[in-house]
Amino acid sequence: MHLTKLRSIIINWYSAAFLLIAILASCRDNTTTVTATNGDMLAIVDSTYQSGTGWGYKIYVGGKIYITQPFIPGIPGKNYFLTEADAKKVSTLVVQKIVKHQIPPTVNGNELRAFNIIK
Repeated sequence: MHLTKLRSIIINWYSAAFLLIAILASCRDNTTTVTATNGDMLAIVDSTYQSGTGWGYKIYVGGKIYITQPFIPGIPGKNYFLTEADAKKVSTLVVQKIVKHQIPPTVNGNELRAFNIIK
């Protein structure tokens, strides 16, 4: 086995272990940490916060704010998430898109409908 392939396997196992630990740790609060497998190993953290009369979320990449989303994205107007759980669903989706290199990580109406955030 080539050293490069072995290194790749080790990195993938390390990433999977870190992801599992991050998911288990996130069960204690409203943040999730995901490690990207793009070689930079940047931590991607999402957190929810109270925004106006509802909820919003923030996404941090490598410890720096990448997205601050006080309103529901993908729809016109300034509508807050009604619940923290709704904000968390969308922030988790955005993190998944960032990990998959879908930049910008846009959210559309169909995805919001699937989460029962809009009708």
